[in-house]
Amino acid sequence: MAVHWRSFETIVVGGGPAGLVCALELARQGRSVALVEKGGRVDHSLCPVVARRIGNGASYRDAAKARSQCGRCNCLHGVGGAALHFDSNLGYVRGLTRAKIERDADGAVQAFSHLERTLGSMERAAFLVRRCYELLAEYGLPLGNAPQRSSVSPQFERQSAFEHIDTSETFPMTLEMSLAFVRAVEADFEDRGGVLLPYHRSEAIEAGTQRRWRVVCCVPEGTTVILEADNVVLAVGKIALPWLTQAARCLEIAAAPSPEIEVGVRLEARIEQMEPLIASCDYPKLSFISKRGDAVRTFCLCAGGRLMQYEFAGAVILDGQHCYQDPTSFANMGIITRAHVEDGTQFGLEFARRITAAGSGQPLVQTVGDFLRNRPTDSIPAGVGTLRYYTAGNLRIWLPDFLVEDVCGMIERLNTLFPGTVRSDALLAAPVVERVQPDFRLTEDLSTNRAGIYMVGDCSGKVIGITYGAATGLQVADSIANG
Repeated sequence: MAVHWRSFETIVVGGGPAGLVCALELARQGRSVALVEKGGRVDHSLCPVVARRIGNGASYRDAAKARSQCGRCNCLHGVGGAALHFDSNLGYVRGLTRAKIERDADGAVQAFSHLERTLGSMERAAFLVRRCYELLAEYGLPLGNAPQRSSVSPQFERQSAFEHIDTSETFPMTLEMSLAFVRAVEADFEDRGGVLLPYHRSEAIEAGTQRRWRVVCCVPEGTTVILEADNVVLAVGKIALPWLTQAARCLEIAAAPSPEIEVGVRLEARIEQMEPLIASCDYPKLSFISKRGDAVRTFCLCAGGRLMQYEFAGAVILDGQHCYQDPTSFANMGIITRAHVEDGTQFGLEFARRITAAGSGQPLVQTVGDFLRNRPTDSIPAGVGTLRYYTAGNLRIWLPDFLVEDVCGMIERLNTLFPGTVRSDALLAAPVVERVQPDFRLTEDLSTNRAGIYMVGDCSGKVIGITYGAATGLQVADSIANG
């Protein structure tokens, strides 16, 4: 078996938004950096059905329709990551906000930003978000054409159903925009001396000889590639959780069981039913505090979107796809609870696997009417909802009691704010799991207790999303370049 050795100052493992931006910024500063990615370059890692249709002359818009045919999406690797292989949404176009809430020690509701807490200050977080958008625009995203905020519904000003509503602006990013951006970054990264290593699966990270750390990679033809560097930036996505936890254990990265987890469902209804909410704001995030003191919120509103499911550690989990260029007649959004538990990672995995098993390997779906009445849904009429592969049943049997209570509470509050928004024929689908990583003990520059090992984006367990991920990538690039 052939073995190849290479040496760099920094190796970034994972080519999603966080890793891609981190590697790019290091190359722009003239540093020696390699980007290791399990999947291919962005044009080589698209859904095979989509890629085949494009190859036969179809537009991206027409080809992307094929995505709904898959029972489980496993095309989430590749440069750009899962977030940039689909229509996406960029938050905080004109300024970072505090979108999350919790009760403080005195019982008062306070808003906060996960990025603010991760980086130590709102000033630093906002500065990096601005830099992120400047970089995105430099590589071709038409952010100068970002829509101005639509008029926010006056009902938000006089409502009492929610403790907090965030109405920050977003920028809709189509697949064509994502592909053009990632291609431009790939090209400039290599032009500046960066080394892009697609189809390199990281097998192990261990102490190096010539440099501080060694990353052992396997490539499809069976060659082993050994990379050595003084710095390793872990930037893998959520679906790499089994690999990440094993790597962190081997590296003896300080971590503890996460004391909280976010679990929930996705709500889907015909777009005209949810029109009052959709028209109220660009991208509303509505939150309340449950009777237990946990935050419950909506997230990822996809007007004209569809539900998608993908493989996750022996289960499936759900997400929303925006479908900006090929809208459906449905809208969906997440309803999620931040629950305090002994071990968030274990709780999240068991939650997803339990519901997947109940759905015979597929998501479990129930109508809102049946959910509220605690009776099983026997079947879903043809043409209702966007999931093609699912099992109809009784979610209330499989969801923890606190989540049943919170979903019912969210439905009641939505219908109080905009009467008739969530009707009995709307659908609830599960499982949804977020922030499932262990509680890694990171500094404000996102370094671990092992010198030269950093974590960014979803991998860190601190932040999620394109904008936050890219901001953490910039933070680590600055730390390495100035260290």
